[in-house]
Amino acid sequence: MFLSSKKLLITAGVVFFVILFLVFFLVFLDFRIAVQKKMVVESKKEMALYDKRINNLKEIKKSLARNQENYSKMESVFLEEDSLVVFIQEMESLARHCGAALDIKGVVFNSQNNKYPSFTIFLKGSFSSIYNYLYLLENSKYQVAFGRLNLQEEGDGSWGASLVLNFLSFSP
Repeated sequence: MFLSSKKLLITAGVVFFVILFLVFFLVFLDFRIAVQKKMVVESKKEMALYDKRINNLKEIKKSLARNQENYSKMESVFLEEDSLVVFIQEMESLARHCGAALDIKGVVFNSQNNKYPSFTIFLKGSFSSIYNYLYLLENSKYQVAFGRLNLQEEGDGSWGASLVLNFLSFSP
């Protein structure tokens, strides 16, 4: 009977250690699962952050494309010294369109009083054609300012205007 109680005690001890081992194993597995879950949650947060960054970069790319279009439009308003011929041609074309005769008497660059080119202009035509020319020139895509304007009737129904036009859309 003593032997059988010894066997029973050994069996109970082995069962106890097996159960203890299983408990430790389950605790270890639970700990590993918790660590893996935490890593998965952190990975999902990181993926969401990268997705947001990718979307932000796409939006920035679209915005840059739109800004490039706006920059090109804005840049077309400003002319450099070698491109002033374009402005002069547009002034002449506008005068023909309005029915006025345009005579550019001179151009002054970088004077002491004015850092913009100044055009000395003489116009001849009817009052309405001169008025329309000045109105359209002021409302063109270029920024201009009238420095001095003399308008007088020539006597035969035609009018003459002499003016100084400052070209503000100049990029030195």
